[in-house]
Amino acid sequence: MKHAKVFDYQLQVESLYGILGPDKKWTGMIGAMLRNETDIVGPFFMDERRGSVVQFVSPLDFSQLVLVTGLTHASNYPFLIFKVFSIELWLAFLMAVFIVAGATSLIYFILPFPFKKTKMEACLRYLWLFLMSLIGKDFGAKGSWYLKYILNSRSFRFIQGVWLLSVLIFVNTYQGSIISSFAANKLKPKYETLEEVINDNNVAVGTYPNSFPYLCLSKLANTTLEPIWLRAQENLVYEVSHTPEWMDRVEKGKMVIVAELGHTKYLIGKRFERTGLCGIRVVPLRLCASYLALGARKDLSRSFINKFNYEILRFNEGGLSKRHKTKSVLFYDICTQGRTSTTHPLSLADLTGAFTILIVGLSTASVCAVIELLMNNRIQKRQTE
Repeated sequence: MKHAKVFDYQLQVESLYGILGPDKKWTGMIGAMLRNETDIVGPFFMDERRGSVVQFVSPLDFSQLVLVTGLTHASNYPFLIFKVFSIELWLAFLMAVFIVAGATSLIYFILPFPFKKTKMEACLRYLWLFLMSLIGKDFGAKGSWYLKYILNSRSFRFIQGVWLLSVLIFVNTYQGSIISSFAANKLKPKYETLEEVINDNNVAVGTYPNSFPYLCLSKLANTTLEPIWLRAQENLVYEVSHTPEWMDRVEKGKMVIVAELGHTKYLIGKRFERTGLCGIRVVPLRLCASYLALGARKDLSRSFINKFNYEILRFNEGGLSKRHKTKSVLFYDICTQGRTSTTHPLSLADLTGAFTILIVGLSTASVCAVIELLMNNRIQKRQTE
């Protein structure tokens, strides 16, 4: 921005961004501004506490919290493929199969068909039938005993239709997840969520002191993720070079760092440029995100702030920020080839549509089965009369 003649500045590497200390006084750059030593400071991440004492100007960029972790080979875990679905989703699949098979068996027994099999034989056959359909196998020949008569039932045809439609959604979803998670890259991040980090007591958790990630982690106090916050306080890291020592520990799987997206990509890229090592990835976290902006004294004139914001708008519209950002993370993108393989398991929310179709279809099929049963009983009464 200095080269773009937006403003002039003095770089103060030793100055901290500023936090509110126990004495209720601000430190670092914010403290200097409140003492009228500077007019504009930053850039730093916008949050409510800083916004109470700082007048933020137009945002420069947007970023989020990331988990910096090493890689592990997917082939090291032969059962990793089962992580495509969450445990809740696996249970929902099994429950859906049992319910559909049970409904079909009920239709088989209550409707008047000749030469019926035993209840156990019929239930197991329909259970196997619907299980096999999950991997794309058809229902078999129409002349089979389990389809020969029931296929004429409208209620079964309705169940068959909604089940096949649901399976189509299931198959397309998990096949896409498998391809993106395993076929694209045989390496995956060792840790992908904070919950996974909590479950591993042998891995250290680190972050930068008095930083945006530090403030985000402080929000975990008195929550189920509080151990992450406590462990991070014990492993505060300091950046003394473009290839800090903690990167080696992260690559070996002994440590994870909670950091900011853009700056971390820059450091990983610099390490790759200088050493050729490319065993670290960033995994976005939903915990925290913020805009990056400069802060000004609240008593600065509105006309000055408006002119300043106009210059920042020109800077952003000219694409200069995007150009410099792309340049700063170029080597990270080369290292990762523009992709990061993740294995976040699919949840119930991802397949809500399929289960909604299935529930509505089963409800409608149940109504059809009752109507069919009543109609058959009426026909039988007429025949006996």
